[in-house]
Amino acid sequence: MALKRSDKDLVDQFYDHGLYVPTRTIDLLEEEINEHSSTKVIKALHVLDHTSQDRDKPITILINSLGGDQSAGMAIYDAITECKNHVTIKGYGSVMSIAAWIMQAGDHRMMSKNSRMMLHTGQIAFDTDHPENNKRWMKRHDKDERIMEEILLQKIQVKKPKFTKKMVKDLLKFDTILTPEEAIDLNLIDEVF
Repeated sequence: MALKRSDKDLVDQFYDHGLYVPTRTIDLLEEEINEHSSTKVIKALHVLDHTSQDRDKPITILINSLGGDQSAGMAIYDAITECKNHVTIKGYGSVMSIAAWIMQAGDHRMMSKNSRMMLHTGQIAFDTDHPENNKRWMKRHDKDERIMEEILLQKIQVKKPKFTKKMVKDLLKFDTILTPEEAIDLNLIDEVF
């Protein structure tokens, strides 16, 4: 059965721009999250969040990512938390590094049964040739890490009130790879699908 022209246009839009309007779905199926993917997601969120007159039409974000740029990921996180409509994030395969933090912005967070979440302290690479610039970027990186540690701590403490900042730091010291069930136990997702 051939697709109607209007359906083909919608499918092309989803493949080209990561936005499928009929189901209010955004694609963040990126091997690496970067400035391009954050721009795409923020634009799509803006369109969907502002096309609902009564702000009660849910948005779904599909995510499968090994991680990527911390600034781009936090931009996506902030854009999701600003949405007036309910946002569900569905993780497939890999929800790793900055993608795990993006997951925390959702109103409802889900992972597929065979997916994995990975948490760790992010890496930083300097693209400067002056030691003072390196120091300044390292300070900024340390502040960003504290912000992300606090995001995790707040989520985890909902289920585990005695979880401490030190425990979060220990969790992030090396790659911590979680099954969906382990992520539920830490309140980093709500459901396995």
